[in-house]
Amino acid sequence: MTAKEPRGTLSEFRGKYRLIVSYYDFDGNRRQKTKTTDLPIRGNKKKAEELLDEFVQAVEKELKEEFYKRSVGTDEREFTAYLKHWLSVKRDIGTLAENTYHNYHATIYGKICPYFDERYPHLALREVTAPMLEEYYHYRMKHDGVSANTIKHEHSYISGAMRKAYRQDLIERPIVDKVELPKRERFRGSFYSRAEMQKFLAAVEGDELELPIKLAAYLGLRKSEALGLKWSAVDFQANTITIERAVVAYYDSELKAEVELVKEKTKTESSTRTLTMPTPLVQLLKHARATQLQNMMHHRAEYNTGQSDFVCVDAYGNRIRSDRCSRSMKVFAEKAGVKKIRFHDLRHSCATLLLSSGVPLKEIQAWLGHADFQTTADIYAHVCEDSMDRQARVLSEIFSFTA
Repeated sequence: MTAKEPRGTLSEFRGKYRLIVSYYDFDGNRRQKTKTTDLPIRGNKKKAEELLDEFVQAVEKELKEEFYKRSVGTDEREFTAYLKHWLSVKRDIGTLAENTYHNYHATIYGKICPYFDERYPHLALREVTAPMLEEYYHYRMKHDGVSANTIKHEHSYISGAMRKAYRQDLIERPIVDKVELPKRERFRGSFYSRAEMQKFLAAVEGDELELPIKLAAYLGLRKSEALGLKWSAVDFQANTITIERAVVAYYDSELKAEVELVKEKTKTESSTRTLTMPTPLVQLLKHARATQLQNMMHHRAEYNTGQSDFVCVDAYGNRIRSDRCSRSMKVFAEKAGVKKIRFHDLRHSCATLLLSSGVPLKEIQAWLGHADFQTTADIYAHVCEDSMDRQARVLSEIFSFTA
């Protein structure tokens, strides 16, 4: 951005602290910004240093904004060009994870820009209107069959870019707040009953995918959490598993291929959690560990020791891929004679079975690693409704003497 990052120093001016921030402008010239405080020199150095840190951060922010403004050329003040520029800057400054960047890229380059370039060639940022965006969202839902939730995500991309353009004085006001978005549907995932789950799990026994599937079913893990699990996170003495990393699969829009990324952090802070293992899972994991050690000795040079700490691996030590887990669900469902559900629905099945067995929703929130209670309540509202029906029947029986 500049030749050197801003640097702050303290000085004295008429018995009080003065803050000085030195930096280089975009032409390489050394500059200073100063601010005199009301703090007497004696006994206020710590407070003055805190104010200096805040002043340095403010100057850094101001310089970044100026950098972004200068980096936007005339051509990039067109709507679609600016969207691409905005995404590029977000990637360069590291505010997007790699998989998130590619999700953004696929939507902006593959959906939003082609639509607007075809219908509104060379559309300027300041010419974008709320009806234009609403028209696009309607097209996506009607023509591509996307959900209101998908529209919400796409609107967040456009909103982020337009608000940035507003802060750079490229547009007079962001129009995104005027857009009327479709109402989000309440999510209701598919799930297995206890009998269906028993049949399904019996169908996967002995398969290489038994372990990730049962981790999702027994513990309600996300697929990324199950595939990211390492033996170092399994405590056989305490019978616990710590969920602390994930394997995220995404489509790399530049490589044109499915890519997997091992993330050393889970989806959110609340997703990092320690769970007690049910007895069948303890036995399964001990058997899996022994089998992996045997495979390592048997295959020797052919065994992938670089991934040997991962729990979910094949006979040659290769981490099981996310797409393989997804594709297998239909095969196992047909073998078990039950309805087909997604891999992620094993997580919903676990939570639904816990809830219908009387486990409080608040405890299920912690078990699943949801960031807030409302998320859990929204997803499993249908089970709560069924429970209320049962309670009403019980009350009807209790007060039947009044009929």
